[in-house]
Amino acid sequence: MSLNLGVPNKSGMDLSVKQVALPGTFMTLSVEEIDFFEHNPRKHQDAESLNSLKESVRAAGIQQPVHVTQRPGSNRYVLSQGGNSRLKVLKELFAETGEPRFGRMPCIYQEYSNETNLQVAHLIENEQRAEMCFWDKACAYGELRDIMQQEADHRLSLRELEILFQDYGLSISHKTLGLFFFAEENLSVLGQMAVDLSTSKTEVLRKLHGTLSAESKRLQQQELFDDFWLSSVENWVSNHTVFDAVELADFIDGQFREIFDTTDDTDPPQPAPSAKQAVSADSASQKEEPAAEVDSCLQSRQGQELPESAQYQEQDFLQSLDEPSGTVHGVANPPHETEDAEQQPATFAKTDICKKLHSVIRKWLSMVNLHNCFRSHPGFKYGFYIEYPSFESITRKPGAYCLIDSLHNDAGNVFAYLSKFSGQEAWVYDDTGNPGNPILTLGDASKLKIAYQDPDKLDEFNIGGIGDRSNLLVKVFDWQTEKDHPYQPLIEEIISLTKQFNVLGEDDER
Repeated sequence: MSLNLGVPNKSGMDLSVKQVALPGTFMTLSVEEIDFFEHNPRKHQDAESLNSLKESVRAAGIQQPVHVTQRPGSNRYVLSQGGNSRLKVLKELFAETGEPRFGRMPCIYQEYSNETNLQVAHLIENEQRAEMCFWDKACAYGELRDIMQQEADHRLSLRELEILFQDYGLSISHKTLGLFFFAEENLSVLGQMAVDLSTSKTEVLRKLHGTLSAESKRLQQQELFDDFWLSSVENWVSNHTVFDAVELADFIDGQFREIFDTTDDTDPPQPAPSAKQAVSADSASQKEEPAAEVDSCLQSRQGQELPESAQYQEQDFLQSLDEPSGTVHGVANPPHETEDAEQQPATFAKTDICKKLHSVIRKWLSMVNLHNCFRSHPGFKYGFYIEYPSFESITRKPGAYCLIDSLHNDAGNVFAYLSKFSGQEAWVYDDTGNPGNPILTLGDASKLKIAYQDPDKLDEFNIGGIGDRSNLLVKVFDWQTEKDHPYQPLIEEIISLTKQFNVLGEDDER
């Protein structure tokens, strides 16, 4: 018996489409059959290293095969896991010499899965072979984000993208992703200068971008800001040949003050009050605070145990604020009515300590114009937390390190210190999904809660609003040891009250 397959042009068979090879098959292909991967993450390559590769191939040929695949419906091969540089030099050598040995490429076939896997494979291969520049990484991760976003049914946050990238074998933090995406979206107009971007240079520009964006929002001119930013960068680039992030930031800052009406200050920040005024303001606010809020610290549990409290040192306290292991606990059950009577004096003592501690902290916040940021809450370490200020209502002052420092030169450092002290910083960066996280109990309008739930907002508040405070402990220690500094007695009192509170907490546990 025979089968009549018919003449190909009558049966509909397409002989132009090659039969797909099996995954892992080794093959030798003509360089004319292989396409570069059009989204190659390495956009910029050192000419010297590329020339060195070319001379190596000229002398010894291609020693390591490249990986190729075929997209559905295509008879062309495309690089699937790096190899763009090797294919480039081989094609150049074949065009220059015509030698047959440069016209063939050893390959390993890989089955096509999807564009995301293809892009990830090229990114990993390029990272393993040679360090990519910051800008190439930013563009590569931006393209991957766009692909993943198209497949999602909601806007992906930085933390979600961090997890998705980890699933593909790419280990990168959401903070680094934030820098990459900022650069890709706001610094592409640098053109060739973008190759000189780095993490530190991008941080300088991102902080300025956040500060000026918040200022334009306060001035109700935010719709003009994006165009202003891009045109300012373009103007600077057109007059410079060497990239300097600090110089560019100064130029943009100056342009902003000229173009936007920053003198229209309808609600200017008040000058820092004296210590005496701060005490008066604190006393008035204490009268308005409900007793239930002050006493709420009775229901807050002691957080991190301090080592050897009997030999407790002030410097140890400052250092303990920066320890990542300082996990704090949620709200404990209130004392039961049948509790032993001898435990009650300690409870009342803790109440008094909490009241005094809150009073001192309010006083300190008033001295740096952050008096509206204090909040009582039983779930935090010492019965309070510090809310983010209304950045949109702050008028940025020339020379201020960050937006918050426009209120007072020390506002950012005091805010950062008390954020650590209250335990809220540990909770903000807790990504374990702990249902006892007190931030989850805050109102939806709380900026602290918004920042916890949206990493983009957290970066916006911390980078443009608060700024990096890497020298915080040194700063606080200087305040504490400078005899005539106005903060010195406040810090001493906070340390003393904290020590008493912790000792009582240890007694409760015993």
